[in-house]
Amino acid sequence: PVSGSPMDRLPPVSVLLSPASGGYQTGAATVSGTASDRGSGLAEVRVWLLDLTAPASRSFTTSGTASWSRIIEAAEFSDGRVYELRSQAIDKAGNLEAPSSSASFVFDGAPPTGALKIGDGGLWVTTTSVTLALSAEDKVSGMGPGARMRFSTDGEAWRDPDPFTSSK
Repeated sequence: PVSGSPMDRLPPVSVLLSPASGGYQTGAATVSGTASDRGSGLAEVRVWLLDLTAPASRSFTTSGTASWSRIIEAAEFSDGRVYELRSQAIDKAGNLEAPSSSASFVFDGAPPTGALKIGDGGLWVTTTSVTLALSAEDKVSGMGPGARMRFSTDGEAWRDPDPFTSSK
């Protein structure tokens, strides 16, 4: 008779739930998901970070197994590069899942730059009603429909963001 548990030859399965795929990541990435194993049980889950712009990869161990997460700090990314995150579960028998569940994004960690011209551009204005001429540029994500601008008269209290326009 054979004693003990049956041999586990099936790899575990993981699912990456966040971040969502597509778009831009502007800071640290909180990566989370779930994993399961029907054999020996989960040992660990890793997150693979692949730089698709300059092919390179590295892995990070997550916190938790069945429900897992990992914060990947912004310093791990370079501005303007395309990244893919993949999850990989490993069970207690040493079976490795082929990393498959993934999310991809472009990292945009630098704020836009811009300029402001008040009225005719002189050093002084003599009226409380002026036209502001605005320009802005973001070298990674651009200044598309989602771009916003905010104003302050004292540098401390800021109005709610408005859609970006070239004059106000």
